[in-house]
Amino acid sequence: PLRDEDIPRLRKWLDDWTHLPPGTIPSGIGPVPPLVALPELEYEENLPSYRHGVPALGHALFQKLALRSILNNAFAGVKRKELRINLAEVMVLNRLDDPQSKLALRRDWYPYTSLPWVLGLPPETWDEDSLYETLDVIDQHRDALEKAVYERVVRPLDDNAADSVLMKDLTSSYFEGKGEANPLSAKGYSRDRVRGSKQVNWSLVLTPKGFPVTLEVYKGNTVDKTTVVGTVERLKTVFGLKAGTFVGDRGMLTLDNLKLLHAAGFHYVVAETLWNEKEVLAEAQKKKREPLRASGAPNEKGKGLQTRLEVGLASPLGEELLEESWCEVVREDGRRHIVVFSEEKKRTSSPR
Repeated sequence: PLRDEDIPRLRKWLDDWTHLPPGTIPSGIGPVPPLVALPELEYEENLPSYRHGVPALGHALFQKLALRSILNNAFAGVKRKELRINLAEVMVLNRLDDPQSKLALRRDWYPYTSLPWVLGLPPETWDEDSLYETLDVIDQHRDALEKAVYERVVRPLDDNAADSVLMKDLTSSYFEGKGEANPLSAKGYSRDRVRGSKQVNWSLVLTPKGFPVTLEVYKGNTVDKTTVVGTVERLKTVFGLKAGTFVGDRGMLTLDNLKLLHAAGFHYVVAETLWNEKEVLAEAQKKKREPLRASGAPNEKGKGLQTRLEVGLASPLGEELLEESWCEVVREDGRRHIVVFSEEKKRTSSPR
């Protein structure tokens, strides 16, 4: 190694060398080996780069959350189990990094990431069909997978072990083609406002923090209110939930569904149109109202303003008319109704 005291001597040696006539060798230097002609080097002007950041982070999280262990247990007895586990992870990481079709994932994304080395899975060892086959395996073991993910991942992350609050919503996805080969395709109410196209309906049950619990797929003409029975049964049999709070929109509200939820041990929070509860509305008209405080900002159309109930706040002094207000009505059977009044709605539409 070069020491500090060697630097002055090295500088002097280099200075002496530069002042010598061409071909002269300084004293103390052995004979210079003859020059050897070097072959011309061939190189690539554009070397490929590989995506590493998000795939590597996703892989680390996959390991930390024990998702590979969950897949390994659920896929017991599955042929080529290691390949199925790897491809399940590949599809998840693609959704996190750069969501693409299965063909584009295999052709345009995976070979240009670090995953072939991280997972030890060369691109040439599988194809697009391998991804679809893996999805079939996942579907066949869906109950075991969803239950294990809920117990080992979702509940610890959501701090929701003591009081299970579950929110369900249903949406639709339409076919660009005729969709004739899919037994679930049918014309129905389109949330995308696409008329005439066949579609499938599907719902997701979430925790309050947005972690998914279970996914259900229905025929495209399925009505929201008819899906509640199956969801409650699934929550009981697959996840072992005997109690909790079910949150849904007014499309799922029927008297039979409310009775079902009550019989299953679930509390519920649902939206209701007051014309269906005229006695509640009459009682609410007599009660003192509290202000409904707004939080957030509306979009350019004036919609999207979020509100929250400020329990215990008195109505502002001297203000007889509140733009938005609420009160609580408790029926004899113990059901609580939160009645919201909106002067803007009263002005622009029929009263609710």
